[in-house]
Amino acid sequence: MRLTLLVTMLCFSLAAFAAPQYYRWVDRDGNVHYTDTPPPSDAYQKVEGAAPAPDVAPGEGPTTAERIRDWRQRQIEQSKAESEREKARREAREEQATREQNCRQARENLKFLEAHTQIIVPPEKQGGDARRIPDDEREKMIEQGHEAVRKFCGGS
Repeated sequence: MRLTLLVTMLCFSLAAFAAPQYYRWVDRDGNVHYTDTPPPSDAYQKVEGAAPAPDVAPGEGPTTAERIRDWRQRQIEQSKAESEREKARREAREEQATREQNCRQARENLKFLEAHTQIIVPPEKQGGDARRIPDDEREKMIEQGHEAVRKFCGGS
């Protein structure tokens, strides 16, 4: 029993030595400051024990509930911002995939038009008889194919 009491008293006495040092000082504007390092001037006062309460009068400054509400609001805003950034990244990836698909299709179409001098449109495509595309129409389609390749493939 005595040993327990002695150990307890020893712990409490050591805790007093381990308590942090705080310094109270007043600046030239009359503001009171508490710091854990001494101020540059010699006009300070050592404060023993726990850190002092902030220099905010009751009713001034945000309450704990207000700080929690503000923190939650910031978390919500950060979450929304991250969602918007992710949505923008996803849309950009989808646009890029569509552009690449359009580029491949435009190149294939152009390659076909340039490789075949006589193009026959099957009857199911025009709802009647099969017809041959005239050369001037084919040239116009080749020109449009080049424009499509420039548009979707970046001019390559």
